[in-house]
Amino acid sequence: MFIKSWNEQATGHYLKPDQRWGHACLAAIHCAVMEEA
Repeated sequence: MFIKSWNEQATGHYLKPDQRWGHACLAAIHCAVMEEA
């Protein structure tokens, strides 16, 4: 897995809870990483 930008809010690339998706993006990354472990 490659993460382009961890927290670049100005460009719209960030990994943190927001009002639109809540924790869904972080949960998806967690699931993907745990499947590979």
